[in-house]
Amino acid sequence: MIIYEVNLSVSKSIFCKFKKWLNSHAESMLNFPGFIKFVMYNVSSNNKNKINLCVHYYIKSESCLEEYLTNNANKMRKEGLDLFKNKFTANRRILTLCD
Repeated sequence: MIIYEVNLSVSKSIFCKFKKWLNSHAESMLNFPGFIKFVMYNVSSNNKNKINLCVHYYIKSESCLEEYLTNNANKMRKEGLDLFKNKFTANRRILTLCD
């Protein structure tokens, strides 16, 4: 099992709409092969103009993640960019369990 982590910094001016969209977006991610569940976190910050979130997607294998990244990631990322333009940033990383 691996975790695909997405860290988001969202302008407070759009946060309510963004969060509603993000919940739906995260649910739709579970339709991709190997995506099992997601957990969403609020991240503490001193920035008064931004709200930070972190989403962990739990995925069965690296091959399932590779399939998503190769075939679907650009389309899924474009949805948020089309709706919210430059009002948010997203950074991603892949976490695997230590042996």
